[in-house]
Amino acid sequence: MKFYCLLLITLCFANAVSADEDSRRQKVAALLEATNADAVIDQIYTSLDGMFANMAKQYNISESERPAFTAHMQEVQALMRKEMGWQQLRAPMIDLYLTHYTEHEIDGMLAFYQSDVGKTMVKKMPAVVAGSMQISQNMMQSVMPKLQALSEQYRQQLQAARENN
Repeated sequence: MKFYCLLLITLCFANAVSADEDSRRQKVAALLEATNADAVIDQIYTSLDGMFANMAKQYNISESERPAFTAHMQEVQALMRKEMGWQQLRAPMIDLYLTHYTEHEIDGMLAFYQSDVGKTMVKKMPAVVAGSMQISQNMMQSVMPKLQALSEQYRQQLQAARENN
């Protein structure tokens, strides 16, 4: 009889935990929806176009090479969208949020992003992100020659050390 009581209590507890987990997952899904996470992913892939244009400059792609380069970059982008699109990222992102945030924190974030201020932030964030990416790219262009010089210096030091051994 004790066994059956224990089994019944265990099953009730397991169902409560499962329901709690489902509730938390739904809250995170609502949070991701409130923050337009799917649109952010799309924006990232759209921003790849600018990166591809910079790559064309870096690789000195000629006009005759441009169609093949463009076709290749379109294949790269299509593969990334297929393999790493929102539908593939959604469940792992929910798991990630559940790992790092308590239910109380999720509730707070959800309340914020559903508020007028939160909605305004979500609406303006793409422009802020695009601006910050542009700032980073501009800074990287000025830093890149210095990084290349450091890498070359290290390569020479490594080569000299190997020759001395």
